Amino acid sequence: MASCGRLLAGNNGKYVTVDAVDGSLNAISSQPQQPFIIELRGHCKLALRAVNGCYVRGEQNGTVTASAVEPVKSALWEY
Repeated sequence: MASCGRLLAGNNGKYVTVDAVDGSLNAISSQPQQPFIIELRGHCKLALRAVNGCYVRGEQNGTVTASAVEPVKSALWEY
């Protein structure tokens, strides 16, 4: 996979990682991890696939995890 830019750290200087147990996303790594794959899914929608093979989803309570097996509605993001 070709890289088309550099990874940026968050405000705390850390990079996002995916927890192997529950798929939660945490900005705790001091080194860049494997990137997320961006999949375009129709007009103004995209899905992010994490290194665990699951899609990043947002829940109504604000929780964001890489736990969707398919790009369901909660795993589609508008841009």
